[in-house]
Amino acid sequence: MSWLRRLMKQVKANARANPYMTVLFGFWAFGYTMMVPTLLGSRFLPYISERLGGAPETLFVAFAALMLNVIIFAAVVPFVLWMLVCWAMRDEK
Repeated sequence: MSWLRRLMKQVKANARANPYMTVLFGFWAFGYTMMVPTLLGSRFLPYISERLGGAPETLFVAFAALMLNVIIFAAVVPFVLWMLVCWAMRDEK
């Protein structure tokens, strides 16, 4: 659990040191939260459901795959990039 505590401490320090980057990446993550289901949702759910046999239950699997994409592209990717940008902007004196 100490790695999580250290990560949260670093997140708090990054947010305080780089407020503009935090807002920028926060808006990016929020936008992706809306954009990924819009881009993928229209054809993604029926496509995955059809590939899995077309039964109504397969829509749950397709929805889970869509939510996994949202989590990856709207949470993980912006967070990791934000951490890397803040790390690169750190002023080591």
